[in-house]
Parts: sequence; structure tokens; C-alpha cells
Amino acid sequence: MKMLLYEKLILLFKECITVFEPFWGGISNSLNIRRYDGYWGDILPTTIHWVNYFGNQVSEALGEAKILSSPTYFKEKYNSGYFVLLKEEPINDESEEDLDLQQKANIHFGL
Repeated sequence: MKMLLYEKLILLFKECITVFEPFWGGISNSLNIRRYDGYWGDILPTTIHWVNYFGNQVSEALGEAKILSSPTYFKEKYNSGYFVLLKEEPINDESEEDLDLQQKANIHFGL
């Protein structure tokens, strides 16, 4: 079965986590960055993106229970933090359902 482009992006993202060991990372879009005024607040990201990595420091700030109970499509312990996928496919900024899902996750995480 042929792998879809977004599936390849996720694999590449995970490889980058392994190589760079970031404290945080995400696959975002320019509309989200404008909507949430950048990538990073004081101690946490400004929003959850389609694809997210919360390193050890961010995972501790959010709390493991909150990550595992989040209204997200997929989450797993990965390296020293958590890989979190908001939904199976990229966020469609023209979809009210997608934006509502993102907002629900933001509220859950206190972002």
C-alpha cells in the first residue's frame, strides 16, 4: 500500500525528534501561527498543532495524565516526551469541526 504524503511527514517528524531531541516541536501552518500569535508562550506552546512533540520539560508542565486523557487522535511516549497527533490528517482551516477540535484540545491543555 502506498504511503500518503502526510504519513511520510509524520515519519520524518519522528526521525527529527530522534536526531535533535527537542524540548518541543510541531507541524503547523501559517494561519495557526497568526491565530495564536506565534509558536511559544511563556512556558508552553501557544496551541496544539496537527502534529506535536512535547519533550520532557513540556510533558512535565502539562502532566502525563492530561496528555494521556487529551481529546487527540493519537498519543504515545516517545523518546523523553510524548508524540501527540491532534487528528489523523492535517488541520483544515476551512473546517469548523477541525478548528473546534483544536480549540477543545487547547482548553484541555490550558493553552
